[in-house]
Amino acid sequence: MSAALTGVAVVGLVTGCTKETTGTPAASPTTTGAGHLDEALWNPCNLVSADALQAAKLDPASKVTGIDVNGAVNTTEKSCAWTSTEGPYQVGVAADRFTLDQVRANTALTVIGDVQVGSRKAVTSEDKQDASDKLTCDVSFPFAQGTFDVYLYWRYSERDKITQSPPCGLALSHAVALEPFLPK
Repeated sequence: MSAALTGVAVVGLVTGCTKETTGTPAASPTTTGAGHLDEALWNPCNLVSADALQAAKLDPASKVTGIDVNGAVNTTEKSCAWTSTEGPYQVGVAADRFTLDQVRANTALTVIGDVQVGSRKAVTSEDKQDASDKLTCDVSFPFAQGTFDVYLYWRYSERDKITQSPPCGLALSHAVALEPFLPK
């Protein structure tokens, strides 16, 4: 039974973190330079270090690949998640080519508020599809290629134990722990 629930949580995590974003990515495919589609997007699936995972209290052996299209260069998002060592939830890191303004304008999200993650201005949000359960929260902050989204997914089967709904305080603490390890 728990394996089935874990599978449901993973499917929810993978489908929940992919956001429909209005507009176009921060760069068009014909341009060159940082953040553009002809440059490989920073890949959290193989570039988040063991030190970063340890600092954020995430289990390195629990990695779940959300989006990593066989090393494709022209993708707009790459994401992976890991299970927390401190609670019934997963934390993911997504790198995408959208600006923070595009995240704010995304009609699939409810923007919760502005926060600070290290030296970077950030925004917290939740997926509108999770509006009734409030089991997820994203913390988005800029980097040279677009934005990082540090997202938290509380297991649905453990929803009665959630301490904050949506869990943005918890997502923010993980974002703060991971931020020094992520490129500017």
